[in-house]
Amino acid sequence: MTVKNLAMGLTITMALAACGSDGSSDQDFRTGCTVDGQCATGRCLTGGNFPGGLCTRACSSSAGCPSGWSCISNSSGVCMRNCATNVDCASLGTQYECNAESLEGSSGGQQRVCRGR
Repeated sequence: MTVKNLAMGLTITMALAACGSDGSSDQDFRTGCTVDGQCATGRCLTGGNFPGGLCTRACSSSAGCPSGWSCISNSSGVCMRNCATNVDCASLGTQYECNAESLEGSSGGQQRVCRGR
């Protein structure tokens, strides 16, 4: 196997690992939207918990969200980024902070996620 083939294989493997089961990647879940059509995920949430808009998708359990995101009961089930502290939310913008929210689905419980201040 040549170095070129090995590098190409590694690149493809990394790209697939970053994608959700529907082909979306963590980069598709981002801030900076005002309407659904601006989001590769097909859903833009706006308002108090989503300052600047958040591209996400509807879900019925966390299995429907990308790695590092959880299905939260807000807005009848949407994927939101997991966090431990406010620092984990910094890439979404200064208007986001880490707070506990109720999980959607039969598992119940809570998860700390990034949401608007």
